[in-house]
Amino acid sequence: TTTTVSYIPSFYAPYDSDVNDDSSYSHTSTTGGDPAISSTQSKFGGYSLHLDGNDYVSYGNHSSFDIEDEDFTIEGWAYRTSNVTYGTLVAKWDSSGNQRSYILRFNVNGHLYFYRSDNGNSYQEFSGNDLPAVGLNTWAHFAFVKKGRYGYFYVNGQRSTQTADLNNGGSSAFYTSSAPLSVGAINVYATPTGANYFAGYLDDIKVTKGFAKYGLTNFTPPSSALGSSAETADVLKGGFEDLARNHGVTKAGDAAINSSVKKFGTSSMYFDGTGDYLTVSSGDEFKDFNSTEFTIEGWFYCTND
Repeated sequence: TTTTVSYIPSFYAPYDSDVNDDSSYSHTSTTGGDPAISSTQSKFGGYSLHLDGNDYVSYGNHSSFDIEDEDFTIEGWAYRTSNVTYGTLVAKWDSSGNQRSYILRFNVNGHLYFYRSDNGNSYQEFSGNDLPAVGLNTWAHFAFVKKGRYGYFYVNGQRSTQTADLNNGGSSAFYTSSAPLSVGAINVYATPTGANYFAGYLDDIKVTKGFAKYGLTNFTPPSSALGSSAETADVLKGGFEDLARNHGVTKAGDAAINSSVKKFGTSSMYFDGTGDYLTVSSGDEFKDFNSTEFTIEGWFYCTND
């Protein structure tokens, strides 16, 4: 059967009238410098968050910001006004006291970078620099999506061919940092002066834990504000999809259960060859096999050469 699963946003800030988190969590905001809601530039709603290169907004530490080993999506709109060296978009990271977890940022040339730590100290750095650089004084949609052990960069709906392998020593988990979620800078917790500031405007920032959005393919960027409502996905449960372990299976394209052709039982899975596939939620049993023996088997019925 197909079940629609909802994923409540961990954070959503439209930045239309204030710097508040409009998700159901209503995380309390704290500002550093003089961030301002501005009508000078806007992607949606007539306003956006202006950061002059010495500003940030943070939202108190909360379990909804802890990635652990889950899928997630970070996305929003950015309007760069200066080629700062490390333009932080969204982070949960403080270098002091080894409270590093993750950062999504632009580099000086307008390419997306992602940092991830699984112990609070050492970290991995990944880039999507094969994507077109985001220039100055123009709006661009950005997204970073984690699906299983891999992360994917997007700019204006185009997916990078460079995949971030977030597995480190057999684990793709993130460190549970006590730092707050910060927008526009890092190091706003133990060292509240901040660092790696973004310069420009940000709009419609959303973080959703548990949900790998956009189907790992190119997409058309949102034409309206994302809103604070839950993200939804069709998940297949039981039967053909995963009888042994009953994992959640997410479909892409128009993959569908078909009862007219089957080998056993009452149905099979039909793929039309144009963007259809299934993904299975990550779990320990899907970690690297390394030297472990394994078997993959099944039945197929080809309809087209």
